[in-house]
Amino acid sequence: DFAALQGSVTILAGQRVAEIVLTLLPDSVPELEETYILRLISVEGGAELDTNRSSTRLKVRANDEPHGVFVLYSQNQSVVVNVADRSRHLIISVNRLAGAFGNASVGYRISFTTPGQSFTEDTIAGNILVKDGEREASGRVPFSSQ
Repeated sequence: DFAALQGSVTILAGQRVAEIVLTLLPDSVPELEETYILRLISVEGGAELDTNRSSTRLKVRANDEPHGVFVLYSQNQSVVVNVADRSRHLIISVNRLAGAFGNASVGYRISFTTPGQSFTEDTIAGNILVKDGEREASGRVPFSSQ
């Protein structure tokens, strides 16, 4: 969105161009694309306004994080133990801030050392799908304590 603007521009004798500055303001409502119309509404000093070329469309592309900003909150992560078979799973919870347009796939990588082999590092990688309109999604990752 733009700062409210109303005013005039002076074009001096011999000058052919004048600048109108529009200031884009941040807002808390994510949009995919915004369209504005800039229109000249009058002229003074003997000049004429060409009504066929006195307006233009301005398009502002997505600038408010419409697809979201993804974060991990440590208090939302957990380990679940299945009592029956004693298997353990890490529940990875991903939160989406700002906009929630479209599906988003969030990649993760877990790095860890294998017990007894401190010189090697293992990794588990995957993706969590956050669906259109959703603010949170989680993935379940099995792990063992070999």
